[in-house]
Amino acid sequence: MCVPGIHWPYAYQAGHTFGAPFTMHIEDYWLLSVNYLYTGEKIWTTVSSENGHLFEQKLKATNGSLYSSDCAQFLRHSATYISHKTLEEWGIPYSLVHQNPHEVIITFPRAYHEGFSAGCTIAEAANYADASWNFDGYRDCETQSCPAGFIEREMMCWRGEDEEQQEQEEDMNGEEDEDEEERNDSYNSTDNDNDYKASGARDKKTLKRPAERGVVGQGMRLRQGADGVSSKPTSKGKGHKRKSNDHGMGIESSKRSKKCLPFDANSSKFFEELQHIPQSSIQSAEVYQTFVKRSNSEDENGLWLLTRLFFAIASPDAFFQLRDACSSVRRKADVTVPQHINTVAQTVEALDSLETAASTNAILRRYHLTRLVEHRNERENQHRIERPERVIRSLSKTVKQQEGFGRASSMALADIMAEAYPGLKQPSKQRTAPNAEYQRRYKILKNRLCSGRNWDLMQQRFSPGILALVPTGGDYGIQNYE
Repeated sequence: MCVPGIHWPYAYQAGHTFGAPFTMHIEDYWLLSVNYLYTGEKIWTTVSSENGHLFEQKLKATNGSLYSSDCAQFLRHSATYISHKTLEEWGIPYSLVHQNPHEVIITFPRAYHEGFSAGCTIAEAANYADASWNFDGYRDCETQSCPAGFIEREMMCWRGEDEEQQEQEEDMNGEEDEDEEERNDSYNSTDNDNDYKASGARDKKTLKRPAERGVVGQGMRLRQGADGVSSKPTSKGKGHKRKSNDHGMGIESSKRSKKCLPFDANSSKFFEELQHIPQSSIQSAEVYQTFVKRSNSEDENGLWLLTRLFFAIASPDAFFQLRDACSSVRRKADVTVPQHINTVAQTVEALDSLETAASTNAILRRYHLTRLVEHRNERENQHRIERPERVIRSLSKTVKQQEGFGRASSMALADIMAEAYPGLKQPSKQRTAPNAEYQRRYKILKNRLCSGRNWDLMQQRFSPGILALVPTGGDYGIQNYE
């Protein structure tokens, strides 16, 4: 019993030129939704749950002939995009939200929402339930004139604590729903002046891939703005199929067979390092196995690093270190070594001061390392652009020696060395005059670039702020060189 949109997420891609809309709707069974935008921009229009009934009444009164009076899901089946002008004429309060890349929007139960992608976008979304969720009073559509619902009511019932979670077992065995082909019919959307309908959008709910049902706060938004909002992502279906997304765009999608490698008992030594994780929280072994299934890598150490990062990023340790580092920077206190330390209190105070300074330096060093990587990348790109011009130049031996033809990466390093250490001269290629100091500095530069590479990838993926939220050492054992 697997429910797409709840037991795994969908990802969606909108077209490069015009983007695509997603029409006014609420989530199936009044679930919450979490929506992450990888790239592009989205504009959301939301109507709070408090005004949902008024909105439904206005729409049905205005377009009653289009809907069956017995249809409990008439707005979902109509797949209508409602203009702001219409909402204002009806007296329906609404909020407008602009979602940027790497921002998360969470919609609340019974909060209507619609929107569109401004050009090419890639997004992922899932539905989930918080502690207060219930669907008492939710009506399925039973009229024969409307399409059958995709999610059956039995699928949404809570299971007892001792009751087997069948869908998880099926997921581990890689079993697929036999009706998946029927669920993934694609649809296209058409655009009118103000309000328009997406043909076939009644299948939109088949595109949802809600995340695991569980308690995730009280439906808080991770971004200030409207009352609620939603979006949904591309399915990882079986094989290559033509799928549809909530934006009315057909997309190609494929589902990798899930890798469920046997657990290595020797790896248990890893998990001993994270024994401090509360039992009420997800455990390290479960996180590790999730990375094993979702990754193509079989590098045990790399997967273990990801597991430690999962718990370390934005952990209490990270915030304590950041707090102490900020306090130290504000005081601008110079760390000095006392000449006379006679008491235990003085010794411990000195060590605390040194460790705070080390944490501060570690955080600041990450930002400087990423900037150094950016300098290197800029110079490499410039040398790649200039390479055709250099080839056309005179190829006389003298000129070749002066120009120093070489790889863009080596030339970029030479440029950085020249700017950073103008007093040091690069040894000639004949190596008749070795420069020990230059070679030492050159090696340090390469090591710094190597250390900064992973930090640069992380801040590009999640924004620079994440660099300050990774603790150094401590219970998680994260080191800067990793």
